[in-house]
Amino acid sequence: MVADGGAPVTQELRDCAFTAQGQVAAKSSGGGRYSRGLGLFVATVAAEAAGARVLATEENGHNAFVLFVPLD
Repeated sequence: MVADGGAPVTQELRDCAFTAQGQVAAKSSGGGRYSRGLGLFVATVAAEAAGARVLATEENGHNAFVLFVPLD
């Protein structure tokens, strides 16, 4: 798990936070932080290529990103 000290990604936006289109839309509307925000998208693509998943959740009022790797 990796924690982010920023404001949590809202439940409604968690799915689109992992897509390139969702990140670009958030950045162009002023709803995003940091550079282009494609890190979550790239992490998702890399995880999926390895047969894993990246999920966003909230822990202690902050973002938490979890990498799930199947053990089979």
